[in-house]
Amino acid sequence: GDLYIDQLAQDEDLLFRVNDGGSTKIAMQFDASDNGTVYFANDNQKLMIGAGSDLRIYHTGTNTYMYNYEGELRIGNTVDDADTALWGDDGSGGMRAYLTIDGSAGSVNVAGQLKINTTHDGSMYFERDGGSDFSIEHDTSQIYWYNRTISEAVFMMKHAGPVIINEGGDDAVDFRVEGDSDANL
Repeated sequence: GDLYIDQLAQDEDLLFRVNDGGSTKIAMQFDASDNGTVYFANDNQKLMIGAGSDLRIYHTGTNTYMYNYEGELRIGNTVDDADTALWGDDGSGGMRAYLTIDGSAGSVNVAGQLKINTTHDGSMYFERDGGSDFSIEHDTSQIYWYNRTISEAVFMMKHAGPVIINEGGDDAVDFRVEGDSDANL
């Protein structure tokens, strides 16, 4: 049959204690007065899950960490058409969903600014199923918006220079704006 470990006194906790280097600590506490809430009350105490301690969650007293050491870390929501959101402090004492994966709309929504940090002269690629269709690239002198389907920069902003739309390989320019004394509009 089943094994039960009971604390049957009303609103009294169930405590698991250990000896850590001569010091007795409560390793785990079940709070009966708080609906059986489970506490790991020590800073740097890790919850490790898996045969190789592959998922680790802990708090240092300052920050909280969750690490995965094997396979993918998958966070999901199985409720039909429900959102999955990452919340953070809103700067005025409340909480706000800053990143929301909208299951019913099939979209990812960002509240506030989206900052993407790439390496120096890095590129951002935007893809649909089947391939890379569009990218934004930067070098030391200009920003390019590339149409990856035709492998051409369709929009170019040069440092301290012109803005060019659709400068193809055949040197045909659909639109160009420059800030010099030449008439280039």
